[in-house]
Formats: sequence, C-alpha cells, structure tokens
Amino acid sequence: MNYLMTEEYAGTMSTVIPVIMLAGAVEVAVLNQKWQQGSHLLLRAFTGEGPEITRDERESMRGMFMLGIVWIGLCVASFVAETGLILWLVGDERSPSPILALFTAWVSILGFSVVTLGGFALAIRRLVMTLLTPLRRTERQQRPGQDQT
Repeated sequence: MNYLMTEEYAGTMSTVIPVIMLAGAVEVAVLNQKWQQGSHLLLRAFTGEGPEITRDERESMRGMFMLGIVWIGLCVASFVAETGLILWLVGDERSPSPILALFTAWVSILGFSVVTLGGFALAIRRLVMTLLTPLRRTERQQRPGQDQT
C-alpha cells in the first residue's frame, strides 16, 4: 500500500488531531482532579503519617500515572505531526511525504483509541466500583475472627 500526503488529507488531519487532543485534554483535566485529590496519598506514602494506603488507592494512583505518561507521549507525537502537516501545507512543493502521511495516521489512530478506551475504562471502573462497594462492606463485616453473633 502506498501512503501519500495530499492537500485534502493534510487539511483534514490538521483539524482532526487538535479535536482528539481537546477530547484528551478533558480526560486529563478529570485525571488531574483525581490526582490532586490523591496527592495526599503520596504524602502519606512517603511520610508514613495517617492510615496505610490501601490496595485500591495504590492501583488508582498507578493507573492515573500510566495514563498520564501515555498522554504526554501522545501530546508530543501530536505536536510533531501537526507541525509537520502545517509545514507541508505552507510549502510550495507538494511532495508525497509517505512517512508524514503514515505517522499522522498512526498518531490520530492512537489518540482516538486512547480517548475512546480511556473514557470507556473510566466508565467501567465507576460501574464496577459502584457494584462492588456493597459487597466489600458485607465482606468486611463478615471477616473471620470477628464476632458474628
């Protein structure tokens, strides 16, 4: 398959990538709020003050950190792709630029995937936590070694 940069493709992708990044920025803002709420967990982990960090809190922090790393990588790749598209559009020579065309396609595919899967993962996590919360309460109340009379 031959990948070619065309004026229509470059124009389309130069608008698609910022839209994907805007959707990602909304997700990152939500993660940032959660991270700020969870920053006290990091302080507790390093100082040893307060209650011990639970497994759920640790997993939540790890997930937010990993998603943040992915978004940083995608932001850098999107910036490079967008810059390449703009420079290609303003140039007077319209070379086929197959590498730029393929790179731009992958950046937009990955960005769209992360936005879609990230939102889906957050929704599934909320649903699972909502469903499991009553089960965890029941489990805590019925732990062995506790008086169950």
